[in-house]
Amino acid sequence: MAVEFDGTNDYVMVKAGAILDPSGNFSAAAWVYSDGASDDIWYNEGGVPTPYAALQFGIISPTPILRFFGRNDAAATVTVSGSAITTGQWNHVAITRSGTAWVLYINGVANSQTATLPAAPYTITSAVFGIEKYSTELFSPLDGKEEDVRVYNRLLTAEEVAILAAGYRGPLGGEAGWWSCANFRGVAHPDGTTLTAATNYLRDESGNGNTGDPIGGVIARASDAPSAFPMWLPAHAFHLTRDQAFTGALSWVGTVVKAISITSGFTG
Repeated sequence: MAVEFDGTNDYVMVKAGAILDPSGNFSAAAWVYSDGASDDIWYNEGGVPTPYAALQFGIISPTPILRFFGRNDAAATVTVSGSAITTGQWNHVAITRSGTAWVLYINGVANSQTATLPAAPYTITSAVFGIEKYSTELFSPLDGKEEDVRVYNRLLTAEEVAILAAGYRGPLGGEAGWWSCANFRGVAHPDGTTLTAATNYLRDESGNGNTGDPIGGVIARASDAPSAFPMWLPAHAFHLTRDQAFTGALSWVGTVVKAISITSGFTG
């Protein structure tokens, strides 16, 4: 599933807090489908220091950019540009930060730049995807779709980014916020449903409670974004009682792009 934005005034507002913290090592990733080459913001975090600081991740006519800036402070603005995405189709995009080194990935291909950022720490007061939001003002709305939006307070390796760009949909470990865009509160069959604000929240798969609130008429859509494995199996997918063992073999059709450890209790 994906969430669709109309390019006017709809977006997903995330319950933000210290857990979404770009002051140290940081990564974010998403599948994005842009219908046009206008300014589209895929992910935006805003807060302080004064007067305003923001981390933006999106398209600026039509080049993908990562930008960290202090509003009204040109000296505090840092921009990392990447090769242009192809509009009208799904693209995987990711950013990583280690120290002062930022890397912007487009479909698994890296563009990097070392830069001096505004002074830490940053207090995140809002995090949204689908638009840039400053107080009550809205800018650069996305005309298109997003899914599998993730935020990490750690560095994703190039291998991990490549795994996500190959279509993997499972956990990598250490997700600070993770909105698969497949689980909506109170909606059993979401395809084509206009999501209601303050009701049909997007679940945070990380377990950190950073639920997403769909504002302005966001629509849930079935997705044809590349997927190496269409479903991930959480811990409760297999339920074994104490002292019960799983015997035999597990078989997969296709390519395994990420193997997560299997706890004790399995034999064979």
